[in-house]
Amino acid sequence: MAPERMTKRERVEAALRGLPPDRLPVGDVLTNECVIAHLSGQAVLTAQDHLDLRLTPALRATGAAIRKSLDLTIALMTQVPQVPRQERNVHGYVFRFERWTCWLAQRPHATVAELARYLERDLRGEVEPWASYALYRDGAPDVDLFRRNAAFIRSVIGDTVYFYSTPSLPFNTALTTVAGLEGLSYLLADYPQLTAEWLAMLHEREVRFLRATIDPALSPVAIIYGDIAGKNGLLFSREFLARWLFPQLRELVGIIHDAGMWAIYHSDGDLRPVLGDLLACGVDGLNPVESHTGMTIAALRRCYPSLTVVGGLAGIPPRGGRGPFVMPAPWRDA
Repeated sequence: MAPERMTKRERVEAALRGLPPDRLPVGDVLTNECVIAHLSGQAVLTAQDHLDLRLTPALRATGAAIRKSLDLTIALMTQVPQVPRQERNVHGYVFRFERWTCWLAQRPHATVAELARYLERDLRGEVEPWASYALYRDGAPDVDLFRRNAAFIRSVIGDTVYFYSTPSLPFNTALTTVAGLEGLSYLLADYPQLTAEWLAMLHEREVRFLRATIDPALSPVAIIYGDIAGKNGLLFSREFLARWLFPQLRELVGIIHDAGMWAIYHSDGDLRPVLGDLLACGVDGLNPVESHTGMTIAALRRCYPSLTVVGGLAGIPPRGGRGPFVMPAPWRDA
């Protein structure tokens, strides 16, 4: 094997710039217990709490595996086994944890009217902003805690590049946590003005957090979350997304670009009907690129050569445009 000539960050940045790296950058989220055990040499991974920001044996093993195998990663605290349990937060939302996954099991609102009252309380500042990925304290971005967390992550993963994880888009926060698809649909139908004000407040809160914490010294690349599609296509019309998602995405991307960083957009599913819209918002790349939806790397490269593909399970070497791709190995022909 030829000696590596680039650092991990140089390799990732070369791929994002469209320059040839010394080898293909490898990006992944390690949630395979056997892989972590093999790469770390630690046979037993003891489960822990997902908020336990200490160098536990399981986290030490995950860090060793990441440093040995990856150039780019994200979501460190999902890469350790969890204690199986059920938790109810102070707002009544119930979460179920299993060893390698977790999900929102129950929302506390029995009716759309109850959900609307929750939005009113949030607008009055009576709800701690738990639903956002942002870290807030007393109504302001908790920059000190953010930087302490970033330093801890760096101590675990070494020189592996870690995505700056932006706050979730407000639409995504509403959809995946607070309201769900059905609840959000009823809110928009029955309480359109209240819902619009609430989504605008979420966006303003997350913009403040991003402006307060964005730092290219921590990472060259940021990821923005907004699941809008399934394997059979979009979950929402383009007109709906033009009202509730694209303007917010464009502003977040602008802040990231102003900081001299790249912006990657995350959504599962088949995004082909709105790829032009996402490019118009300024996104530099896509994740995870689910090839089983028909959105293959080869097809993306033909139609949108400026997009960097972060993910994907199959692909062909690029010919011109931006690339190579940051993706899990092995790199197979489509």
